[in-house]
Amino acid sequence: MKRLYLHNFKLVASLLLLAAGCSYYSFSGALPAHLKTVAVPLFGNDEQRTLIYGVEESLTDAVIEGFVKDGNLKVVDRTRADSMVSGRIVEIREEPFTYTADEQAKQWKVRIFVEAAYEDVKKKETRWEEKLLEGWGVYEVVTGDPDERQKGVDAAIAMLVEEIVDRTVAGW
Repeated sequence: MKRLYLHNFKLVASLLLLAAGCSYYSFSGALPAHLKTVAVPLFGNDEQRTLIYGVEESLTDAVIEGFVKDGNLKVVDRTRADSMVSGRIVEIREEPFTYTADEQAKQWKVRIFVEAAYEDVKKKETRWEEKLLEGWGVYEVVTGDPDERQKGVDAAIAMLVEEIVDRTVAGW
C-alpha cells in the first residue's frame, strides 16, 4: 500500500511539473512573416494634464528599449518600418497611497494613462488600439529628494512598456 501511494505521488508530481513547464509557452503564434521592423515615433503629450517634464521622451525611449530587448522586431525609422507603435500620454495623476499614523501621506502613487496603437504599415491595418492603458508606480515621500518621485514614474513607464511590447508581439 505504501509503495502504491509513493508511485501515485511521483506520477502526480511528474504530471504537475510537466504541465507547469508547458504552460510557459504561448499557443498564440508568431508575428506574421512580413512584420520584421517597428517604428516608435515620439509619444505625444497632453501638456495641460501631464506636468512631469520630459515624460514623453522617457516613455518613447523605454518603449524602443523594450522592443530591442524583446528582439522580435527591429526598431527602425518610420520610412523603413513594416509596423509602427504610436501613442499619446493622456493624463498623469498623483495621489496618496499610504499614510502615517498622523494621517500624512507616506507614499504616493503616480499613474500614467496612455492612448496607444499598433499599425501594420504594409497592410495599412491597425492591429491593436487602446484608449486608456495605465502604468503606475509608488514612491516614498522624502523631503527634498526629486529622485524618489522619478522612481515612481520609472515604475509606471516600465509597466506601460511591458504592456505595449506584449500586445504587439504576443497577440498573434
